Amino acid sequence: MDPQTTEAVPFWLANVDPKDWPKECPDFLANTSERDQRILATPDSQYHRLTWPEVQDIIRINRIDLFQRVPSDLREYLQYTAKIKAEWGSIMDFVLSQRLQWRDLTPSGPPFTIAGMGLITTDGRGSLLQNLVLICASR
Repeated sequence: MDPQTTEAVPFWLANVDPKDWPKECPDFLANTSERDQRILATPDSQYHRLTWPEVQDIIRINRIDLFQRVPSDLREYLQYTAKIKAEWGSIMDFVLSQRLQWRDLTPSGPPFTIAGMGLITTDGRGSLLQNLVLICASR
């Protein structure tokens, strides 16, 4: 069966070469949302790439939920994030320790406060990266 046809296959087999089909749904797809299952079940050949005017309209009407990945890209993303979570415990732990290489998250300056549109230090200075860590660490 050609994975690009419209023949019904389980969502976890769509866009996968039949010779690579797993016998069961892979663990990284086992608990996906209904929305992601619908996206994953769509053959890549039927995916519609948004035009610039469509993107602008989606933003104008504040419906960013209408953005979605190419189905095969979503599968790769879900597989990659599952691997990261299994190895590091969370995406945040991976980003902080591996990408940013931050080992000590102990605050070293004055507390942050909300001022205007962003977070800044009480003395009016701040760093986007420090703010990002503060936000991530508080969740």
